[in-house]
Amino acid sequence: AWFLAGSFGNLAPITRYCKIPKNMAILFPILEKEDSFAEDIDLKTEVELRLRAKEFMDRVRKLHAVVDGTKLEGLYKYRVQSSVFDLNFPTNCIYDVQPGFTRAVCDGYWVFLRPLSSGHHEIQFSGEVAMKSYDIVTDQFIDDPLYAHMKDHIDKNVSFVLDITYNITVE
Repeated sequence: AWFLAGSFGNLAPITRYCKIPKNMAILFPILEKEDSFAEDIDLKTEVELRLRAKEFMDRVRKLHAVVDGTKLEGLYKYRVQSSVFDLNFPTNCIYDVQPGFTRAVCDGYWVFLRPLSSGHHEIQFSGEVAMKSYDIVTDQFIDDPLYAHMKDHIDKNVSFVLDITYNITVE
């Protein structure tokens, strides 16, 4: 299978171009959350790790995927949480963590496509996750201590948003 990557969230849509060999299935995450003990140092057990990823993904507000102009339906059926796995963070990682092995889990919504025909194709996917809880009684957003390290970003954006388009050539 050929893997198409998401992003760390974006303020503007992202467009990518790639070539894929013929007869390759395509796997991509619409939205996903990976958590590890290296990143979430407050967590002590694998149960807590799984719950942290789940709680984030429980806040998904929008999912959208289109392949060659055809909207994919029923995307909420494609949520998967991985088993807890070993993750090796390299030196000079883009995350602010110590290099080395840790335990991690991933929870999210994924699409797995059969191989596309030779030629040009477009895959677009997007989604949104609420970064704050909402109290319907007080009609206010609630600050979540889980995301205190991102408070300035969350106060400005309220949601994690992702919008990616792949222009693909199958050779």
